[in-house]
Amino acid sequence: MRSRIVSLLAILLFMSVNVQAAAPQGEWVADTAARVLPSVVNIYAVKTVSVPSFNPFTGYSGGTLRPVSGSGSGVIVSSDGYIITNYHVVAGFEQIQAKTSDGRVLNAKVVGADPKSDIALIKVSATNLRPVKIGDAHSLRIGQFVLAVGNAFGLGQTVTMGIVSALGRTNLGINEYEYFIQTDAAINPGNSGGALVNMDGELVGINSAILSRSGGNEGVGLAIPVDLAMSVKDSLLRYGRVVRGWFGVEVQDLNPALARSLKLNSSNGALVTNVMNGSPAAKAGLRPGDVITAINGRAIVDASSLRLQAAQLKPGVRATLSLMRDGQALNLAMVAGDQAQAASQDLTIANNRFFSGVSVGELGAQQKAKGLKGVLVTNVDANRATIDLRRGDIILAVNKQPVTSLTSFKNAAGQVGRILRLTINRQGVVVTMTYAR
Repeated sequence: MRSRIVSLLAILLFMSVNVQAAAPQGEWVADTAARVLPSVVNIYAVKTVSVPSFNPFTGYSGGTLRPVSGSGSGVIVSSDGYIITNYHVVAGFEQIQAKTSDGRVLNAKVVGADPKSDIALIKVSATNLRPVKIGDAHSLRIGQFVLAVGNAFGLGQTVTMGIVSALGRTNLGINEYEYFIQTDAAINPGNSGGALVNMDGELVGINSAILSRSGGNEGVGLAIPVDLAMSVKDSLLRYGRVVRGWFGVEVQDLNPALARSLKLNSSNGALVTNVMNGSPAAKAGLRPGDVITAINGRAIVDASSLRLQAAQLKPGVRATLSLMRDGQALNLAMVAGDQAQAASQDLTIANNRFFSGVSVGELGAQQKAKGLKGVLVTNVDANRATIDLRRGDIILAVNKQPVTSLTSFKNAAGQVGRILRLTINRQGVVVTMTYAR
């Protein structure tokens, strides 16, 4: 009996020692937060808007100028004052200030911005700021602990903790370039532009958006991967604009049935559906039906990851494409083109009730060879679009007027009144949609 009591005391003592030893380890969250907080700023912005005055006898007239304020967050990426934030945090604002963790309020100016990725770079006049340590978003694993740091609800610096819930979230219609990190760390209004860090205090993402039915945090926060944010920052500083690579291909996702028909063991990759004449892809020998599985050794999961990786290449850079063709693996060398030069051939509609934010281009040679007619939707600005058009759709008719060229589309779009009847070809299926404005 005595030996049993001694053993029980030993077990309890061992448990007590373990608990006491583990307690200091709980400070790792506080230690990480302490390292990161000096690298995150609160952003406050003001703009002046004209609010129409209403008179019940004469209706709306003139306008009263009123200040409108906004708040967000930013991440210091250099000791001399460069700060990354979200485009939507600073877009359209006339006065921007950044408040540091030590209480300094610094005037900021926008160096450059990229609406397609929702990244902006601002600059404050200060030295000896503490830049955040840059991490690697590609090394993240689902279930890994992360901290979200930002200016929640404009209250000031706030730290929340969660895990990486998912990686590579795409097709959400938030940005043109999407490959979000999903986290359940609480992200609320005002957190936009703030830091998502791993437990080593390294920046892995820029907090950007939430998916919510209520407008508040429901455990689905989205962050832009740090490599995309830093690529935009570097391009803005070097070129004064965002320079993106271009292949000149149209691609789609694979599904298990399609993968089996192509003799593939996996549905990962991007299926080439069209190769544009004279494009870098055409010069490299890519063909419709090829499945691109990697660029420079980095895996391609789907069409969105291909677009993102291609865009991050600099024009003139040589890249190695790994692909499957007729069940056989091969590599092709290709020199990336400049997306800006390719986009200049497209037609972008502005100030139109239905087509604002929609860019269209001519059909590719392979599509024309199949007898297809119309214009190809090459881009849809999610922040401006008002109708359900998607990249890759082929516009066949506008209000029963056949569309055969960019000119005919421009003319038809310009004649649309309050009713739009739009006929498109979407992945081989002809659909007619009706809209009223």
